[in-house]
Amino acid sequence: MTLDFEITPFGDWVGIALLSFGITVLIGALLAAFLSYVFCAIRHGPIEAFYIVGQTGAAAIPDFIATSPRRVIAIARLAAKEAMRRRVWVSLVVFFIVLLYAQWFLDQGSEHPGKLHIAFVMTATSYLVLGLSLFLSTFSLPDDIKNRTIYTVVTKPVRPNEIVMGRILGFAGIGSLLILVMCLASLAFVVRGLHHTHTLSSDLNIILQDIETDGFWQGQTTFDHHHRHSIRLERKTIDGESVIEGQTDLAMGHVHTVQVTGDGEDARVIISGPEDQLLARVPMFGELSFFARDGKPSKEGINVGEEWGYRGYIEGGSLGRFEFDFPDVKAKDFPDGLPFELNISVFRTHKGTITRGILGTISLVNIDPNSEYVQSSPIHFNATEFVVDKKFIPRKIGARNRKTGEIDEIDLFDELVSDGKLRVVIQCSERGQYFGAAQRDVYLRAADQPFWSNFIKGFMGIWLQMLIVTTLGVTFSTLLSGPVAMMVSSGVIVLGLCRGFIDQVFGGVLDKNNVLSFLRGIVMREHELEGVAHGGGPLESIIRIPSQQNVMIDLDAMPWLTNIVQFVDIGLMAVMYAVANGLPNLGRLNNSVFVAQGFNVDNSLLAQQCLTTAACCSVLIVISYFCLKTREIAA
Repeated sequence: MTLDFEITPFGDWVGIALLSFGITVLIGALLAAFLSYVFCAIRHGPIEAFYIVGQTGAAAIPDFIATSPRRVIAIARLAAKEAMRRRVWVSLVVFFIVLLYAQWFLDQGSEHPGKLHIAFVMTATSYLVLGLSLFLSTFSLPDDIKNRTIYTVVTKPVRPNEIVMGRILGFAGIGSLLILVMCLASLAFVVRGLHHTHTLSSDLNIILQDIETDGFWQGQTTFDHHHRHSIRLERKTIDGESVIEGQTDLAMGHVHTVQVTGDGEDARVIISGPEDQLLARVPMFGELSFFARDGKPSKEGINVGEEWGYRGYIEGGSLGRFEFDFPDVKAKDFPDGLPFELNISVFRTHKGTITRGILGTISLVNIDPNSEYVQSSPIHFNATEFVVDKKFIPRKIGARNRKTGEIDEIDLFDELVSDGKLRVVIQCSERGQYFGAAQRDVYLRAADQPFWSNFIKGFMGIWLQMLIVTTLGVTFSTLLSGPVAMMVSSGVIVLGLCRGFIDQVFGGVLDKNNVLSFLRGIVMREHELEGVAHGGGPLESIIRIPSQQNVMIDLDAMPWLTNIVQFVDIGLMAVMYAVANGLPNLGRLNNSVFVAQGFNVDNSLLAQQCLTTAACCSVLIVISYFCLKTREIAA
């Protein structure tokens, strides 16, 4: 798995975020006031427009201060009853039907069934809930105005902000209930759908006889759930007792623990359910540095021609290496040793031994050059692609003594960790081959959280998206008719979901321009690990697609035409970038990738998402207030 962006600690993020939010709100308020003044000046004259805009703005403060929770809750109840009259429960029926028949259509032979099941239930929930929330929020108020049922509300002492907040609260309450039911059903579906076990392919008496004769038994499990495992059983002594146990190999993203209990006729084989499949790992990341083939520092590593610039590469059989500096490694957190997990990519310039991975080494280095032990003995490994490669480095490890030159057995925390800091060096051992890595491809597995709590965090992302979609729908419905409000809201949602891609495309367009390339650093500030999207903007893509031109090469067209196309693309992407960055970034509220890939949703990230959602909804409520207050409902 790749985590494409770095999660900033909440304490470091909140100050900058609040400052940015305040500046954005101030600019938006000034722009809205100016446009309102211009519009009123056209209708009523410049002097009268000044009083109208001033009085409308001044009236908002006491209206929000005097907001009555009782009236808001009453309107929320009416909105919830209206949603029930629209038979929103049908979405639950559809969801349960989808779950009942999902196993027919999911790829049963998938190498990663856990990821597949989790991604499926979260995607289905997201589509159903967001679509339903959009429909309810955009059509409710326009229908009430059209049918004149809104008169029974506005003729009473109810403020516009209370109407807006009540409708948002009512629709969000119904959406929250739907998400809760779907979350529990999805959790049961995932756990039940992935649970299975196997039996051993040989008779138990034969297994016991082989173990007594050879000390081990090696064989396979039966073919169940579209796969089988290889296994080796051995007799071991644990806490003074002799037991026969073993663990299967990795297949379809999981393993099983096998244990033989009892003796003679009472012997029984116990095979556990799938392990290491539904996880919530808590990773500890280090700071990555690249070093070129001559051993000198490099900014980005070697480019091997891949379109996705996420990873940098080092050359094998040279002084090229990755250095990961971990800042807070403590013995109390890792009493037995360091559990590393690697996602190293391999680029082969020749086939080599295709049946095995590319050889590499891992070394632990003390950042203090004056220490008695500077570096551990290299640990050899074969790079395994497309799966998480687990490496456990025991606490007792060999290292060369600087003074004697001898290899001594040391405690890595005592001799190699300096003030909690540890450097991990990874090198490729084979000439003509390359290792690729990004900062978040190598990490220490600090701990594991319960999967069920992480699953709920994933659905919290859907819940936050639902809140923003509901608020967006109500906001546009205060100004537009139902169909138009739904269409505009849908466009905003699509832009919000694709905001990261828009930033990458704009960064790629700027990257081609020598004059404006300095802006790329500003555009890519939130996506520096993701790189840029190659292939140009809309016009350049229109030329490349029918002519099937590679996105990694320059546009094959006349020079004057190329300059015009790229110049127009910069203008188009600048407008799209400005619009997209002024809208809620719904893509950053999607936590399903963490849950599906087995990583814990960081609490700092969740806090950022909640605060961002609250700020976005607050601004939309204020906008809705002014739109509804200035609208002539009786017309």
